[in-house]
Amino acid sequence: MAWDDRRVHPGPYYTVKISHCGAETYTDLKEAQEVVRNYPDSHPEVHTTWDEADEFRDARPAWNGLYTVDDEGDHRYVAYVCAYRDEKDLVGIGVWFGDNNPCNYTGPLEEVGISQKRAELLAIHQALQIIEQRCEVEKWQLRVRNLDAFRSVTTEMEAVREKHYRGPDGELVANGDMYWAINRWIFMKTFYGDIFAFKHVCNVNEKGYRRAMKLAKRGVHEPTYEVNWG
Repeated sequence: MAWDDRRVHPGPYYTVKISHCGAETYTDLKEAQEVVRNYPDSHPEVHTTWDEADEFRDARPAWNGLYTVDDEGDHRYVAYVCAYRDEKDLVGIGVWFGDNNPCNYTGPLEEVGISQKRAELLAIHQALQIIEQRCEVEKWQLRVRNLDAFRSVTTEMEAVREKHYRGPDGELVANGDMYWAINRWIFMKTFYGDIFAFKHVCNVNEKGYRRAMKLAKRGVHEPTYEVNWG
């Protein structure tokens, strides 16, 4: 639909934030939904008039970075995700905690009151979904700056997986669903011959870095444990 035709459309109008640079307004709901599917956490807005949509796009609300807040409303961290190719044709996504580092995709974690551990796992899982949606390549690397988050998806996840995601009492461990979901994603990637690895991009002298890095380079590709959620 041409731009002039959209202006005289009776509405409603659907505005979708598609990058930190701006947003696009659609008159077709299915078209807008498809864009939202490809850009998770894009915060679509519904407007009754084209002028409202214009005002929203011109305001560019928080398009330089969206952030998570804690129970008190204080800034917890900013999770940014950016995909790009390097000189070896390796595609990487970085998950950054606490830094203002705008890139081609930003998105908040909107669950309030969750633990920091779960928030980190959610951010990483979100990045994996973006890998799935953005492009199809054979070599991927997820770059994690926060060492605790890096351990969570390498050495810690390996230990949890070996115990079938359950504690001594047989109950699912805390965040077991997230560990399982992340591990399954990696398994499916490597199962089909894709190359995937985590990479920590912070202080290499921190305790536990070498062991975690060794595991990250090979990925977690063992068969997954089918959790019975019932």
